[in-house]
Amino acid sequence: MQSDRLSENNRKTHAHMSMYDKIHQNNAPLKAPSLRFYGRRITYERLYERISAFEKAFIRRGFSAGDVITLALPNIPVAVYIFYAANKLGITVCLVHPLEPLDRIAYFASKVGSKAVFMFDEITEKYYDRLDNLPCSAIFCSVSDNISAFEGFFYSAATHGRRKMISRLIRRTRKLRSRPCICCTLRDFLSSDKFFAASDFRSSDPARCPKVLFPDASVVMNSGGTEGFPKTVLLSDDAFNRSADNIINAISDEKDPPVAGMLALLPMFHAFGLGVVFHLVLSHGYEAVLFPKYSPPSIARCIKKGRVRYLAGVPTVYKSLLNEKAFDCRNLGKLVAAFCGGDALDEKTRESFDAMVAKHNGSCRLYQGYGLTETAGVFCTNKAGHSRPGSVGTAIGKDYEVMILKDGKEAEPGETGEICLSSPSLMISYYDDIPSAQPVFFETGGKRYLKTGDIGKKDKDGYLYFCDRVKRMTKVSGVNVFPSQVEEALRISDYVSDAAVKAVPDDRKGNVTEAYIVLKPGADPEEARRDMDGICLHRLNKWSRPVRYYFLDKLPRTAIGKIDYKRLGG
Repeated sequence: MQSDRLSENNRKTHAHMSMYDKIHQNNAPLKAPSLRFYGRRITYERLYERISAFEKAFIRRGFSAGDVITLALPNIPVAVYIFYAANKLGITVCLVHPLEPLDRIAYFASKVGSKAVFMFDEITEKYYDRLDNLPCSAIFCSVSDNISAFEGFFYSAATHGRRKMISRLIRRTRKLRSRPCICCTLRDFLSSDKFFAASDFRSSDPARCPKVLFPDASVVMNSGGTEGFPKTVLLSDDAFNRSADNIINAISDEKDPPVAGMLALLPMFHAFGLGVVFHLVLSHGYEAVLFPKYSPPSIARCIKKGRVRYLAGVPTVYKSLLNEKAFDCRNLGKLVAAFCGGDALDEKTRESFDAMVAKHNGSCRLYQGYGLTETAGVFCTNKAGHSRPGSVGTAIGKDYEVMILKDGKEAEPGETGEICLSSPSLMISYYDDIPSAQPVFFETGGKRYLKTGDIGKKDKDGYLYFCDRVKRMTKVSGVNVFPSQVEEALRISDYVSDAAVKAVPDDRKGNVTEAYIVLKPGADPEEARRDMDGICLHRLNKWSRPVRYYFLDKLPRTAIGKIDYKRLGG
């Protein structure tokens, strides 16, 4: 209940407001909808009740401020309950893509000293024999944790085999109490059963917990970093709270407040997703319509029913929707605004979207924005009455500033240089102990700036124009993909002498990766292809896996011996 509050001893001791406090003080009526999941309406009263239940479960199991959990779940209600219950207690949450290979989930959990991993039960069928080797305890969450008993009956029947596997896994880990982890279901975790002691949930490495060095670290996200390789970003409550308020202020000129619902197409592990479609929506008393699985036909049907007013997604979402027959409907006229981030939006897609909405007498327009994980998501955006084609808009707040750095000095309007950002929503730090060729932060005029590694320019009115990324990181369906990681995986093959990976445009996914392979003498291309596919299946997520292989006698090189990527595929 909203009136149900723990004592201050169980609350975070930080001077600033927690993300939980922010949603708890949103003044939304208790009976107002907070989440909608497969047609089910979850009120704010129910949201607070479930967060409280998870909070009490965390306390029973020995979790407290300073601990870390890893959350590897899709957009389902329990993910929201777990996140905000942990945040309320001062537990740091490490957010990971639920479809990452098990080894990657384990790596991220171990890296930050997690005490538990909350993961989707569907993972058991693929990784059953390896799940009890996780670095910490695993709590399996299911779709049935979010649906009615009637619906759960049919779900249980369809997943009988999976549930048997989980039961065997739980029994196996219970017998081996000397192991670093146990496995249990979410219902086990929430129950008052004393079988699970606090000692069953222990950190994989307490010395690595982020709050040991960074007391304000509330959220951990994995990003490409400003240098193009994976880095772990530490963010505070304050960063997301300020971002949510500034975005609301930035779009306050829209004709209606977004009370009718924001379509939660972006995942929680994405800064744009957590910052906008979850925290902004809930901290201002609106409703998030959850989609656990990306399905353009289902999304189009939801819009056709008139249940949403705001959209936020990556370019591939809008490209896919434009190809759905159900999307071309009269309820497009009820949309207030649509925002695009995560990657560059092409003008053709923007114009096609706007034209389709106008066809149904709507005033909604597709606005492009810009942001980074390191800035807690959105930093700039276009908006109604303040939009310029080709730009990513202006900064969302008065204390948000964009500087273009050229040759060590601030560039003049229209000059191209590195995009540098200053705001209260900047990350605390990278967690990774990776030396940088140059400092990520610098100070000037009494302000702290982040060097993004992106290239852009700014006009005299403050509109930012994104030009390119400095490094090779690309995005496939809005998901970060690192070609160097793909190359590393391919080179594991006994058939491969050398490999280079390049991103190429794709109409459906935005980009895909192609691999250029040099085989070892005598290697058979088809056998090599099968071997590489197998390696990629186990070591890479589906967005990173190459869609095509090209076999070359040798890779093109520059004068100093580096791979010349510009000449690949040319």
